[in-house]
Amino acid sequence: MCLALGIKRQLIAAVACALATLVGGMINGWPAPTLKKLRQPGSPIHLTTEQETWLVTALHVGTLLSPFPAGFMMNKLGRKASLLALGVLPVISFGLIYLSTTPEMLILARLFAGLWIGGSHTVVPIYIAEISEPEVRGILSALNQVLSFLGNILVYAVGPYVSIRSTAVFCGAVAVIFLVLFASCPESPYFHIIRGHPERAVTSLIWLRGGPPTPAELGAIRGYLAARGGHGWRRITDLLTTPENRKAFVIVEVLSGLDRLSGTVESPDSKSSRLSPRGQWRVSCLWQSLSDLKSLEIILILVFGTLQFGYENHTVYCGTKTAVDGMTRAMTLELGKHNVRVNCVCPVVVLTPLGRQWWSEPSRAEPMLNRIPLGRFAEIEDIVNPVLFLLTDNASMINGARLPVDGGHTTAPFHCSE
Repeated sequence: MCLALGIKRQLIAAVACALATLVGGMINGWPAPTLKKLRQPGSPIHLTTEQETWLVTALHVGTLLSPFPAGFMMNKLGRKASLLALGVLPVISFGLIYLSTTPEMLILARLFAGLWIGGSHTVVPIYIAEISEPEVRGILSALNQVLSFLGNILVYAVGPYVSIRSTAVFCGAVAVIFLVLFASCPESPYFHIIRGHPERAVTSLIWLRGGPPTPAELGAIRGYLAARGGHGWRRITDLLTTPENRKAFVIVEVLSGLDRLSGTVESPDSKSSRLSPRGQWRVSCLWQSLSDLKSLEIILILVFGTLQFGYENHTVYCGTKTAVDGMTRAMTLELGKHNVRVNCVCPVVVLTPLGRQWWSEPSRAEPMLNRIPLGRFAEIEDIVNPVLFLLTDNASMINGARLPVDGGHTTAPFHCSE
């Protein structure tokens, strides 16, 4: 199927504009591979837990500050001009990351990145909607989410294998490519009419439609803007004073708030909350799709010590592990009638690649080792073998158990501050 010239050009302009959200996706994905590198002993920059928190939070502070100024800019300077002006922010951000020698520079870089995300997410949907014909508007608007996720994937694919500086160069280059490509796209015809330049609107539409626009389309644009006082936007108070706007505003804000409070925003501790109770709860639901099997074993993992003792500076960690223990008890009762066994393996420190890195410092490892009667941490095989046993028929009567694999770590109370 051959696309019409106008549709092709709208697609080109929409993709060029949506590269802004590709950059935003890379910004959102940047902490995942980078924080791991910053925690390594040989990292040129070392962050405290508080500084890591500020590094993550700075992005959201910037995102909060920029939407309203960006909305003002796009109605004064234009959609295209505003995005190009805002486009220097991610270049500055990744430039600062490349040059960073202190945690403060990294935090400032993330603040600039947040300003870009808030501003671009305000302008990009407006631009794409205004350049698109109704029959392709939905498809082109979906490019925002597609390219945002693609940006995440790109950083996850590249970041772990190159240095922090190389990742910054890669991401900064994509931001520059966006500026170059989008600079060749036309301005929104709506903005030209808002500013009283109908001839420029016609020029934009000729390029976007692949030919002269119909009088009906120009009339529809003028009618839409006339209904809004000729400027295409209303007072911010209309969000609350107009019933339909107020209802939509409340729905969106409540859903967004619940989404954030459910742990979807990345933070230094969010991986703990995401990978422990939530992920294991999803695994527990698999039995419903496997009801034709004679039996099923679900094995959850937690650190047994978190159930008996408290770990200083590990509030989120302990909370998520205790949640898994509660899930084990409840699932044992709920799923037993379906011949589904639920057991919990509770290891001590396991020397995974990350575990070896974290516990390689003697000052951190020795106090913990002194509390393990066997005098060593667990290897991966030490955890795999008990799990394999629980999966066999030899464990067919073991259900609802919490199996410590900790070298005797939990035989006596202790206090661990790290």
